[in-house]
Amino acid sequence: MWGLFCLERMWLLWCRGEAIWNGVKIFSAVLAARSLPCIRALTTISKVSSLALALSLLLLVKVVAGQETNARAWMLPTNSPSFFFADHLTGATYYQFSPDGTYVLTAKEHMGVWPTDGGNWIQASDGAMTLTSTNAKRAARGPEVVKPMQYKDKVFLIWPSVSYKADLAEVVRFIDSPTNSLPLFNELKITEEEFRNGVGKPYAFKFYPEMNKATGAE
Repeated sequence: MWGLFCLERMWLLWCRGEAIWNGVKIFSAVLAARSLPCIRALTTISKVSSLALALSLLLLVKVVAGQETNARAWMLPTNSPSFFFADHLTGATYYQFSPDGTYVLTAKEHMGVWPTDGGNWIQASDGAMTLTSTNAKRAARGPEVVKPMQYKDKVFLIWPSVSYKADLAEVVRFIDSPTNSLPLFNELKITEEEFRNGVGKPYAFKFYPEMNKATGAE
């Protein structure tokens, strides 16, 4: 008798289990059916969002590329010297390119002003300039290539092989920014008067509170 009772209870529990499981499957099917439009809608929204993001990125790339293509090579005049200046917070450098194919690099620091390099330059038809130094140490590294470029009202130098100087894209971003300036270490074309005034006196001492706070000196 006890065995029959146990078998009967097991049969009832199995039937209930089957009923519950069937109910779960039916409920899941109904829920899936009702959720299908939502899932489709979410999928559509996701596709549209992805497409919008891709188009935005493509537009941004085209804008940046367009800005860079608006920058063009600048040819040095053959009848007058050209002057360039770069600031690096604790000093400055000045280039003078003369029509006779020679150049002089002048360094300006707190302690004084003096020439640090010189040599010959030649400019190719694509605007790229090759500088050949007459300084023994610099000459040992071989000629340097620099490209004068113009973007909007700014003429500046781009050094493809000098890592600490900004590339064309970064210079363009700086010029388009509210400061309308160049990154540090990148040379900007200046007038002869600005050049004479610049190399005529040492670099002024400057106080940078934000730098002192960052380094803990203040």
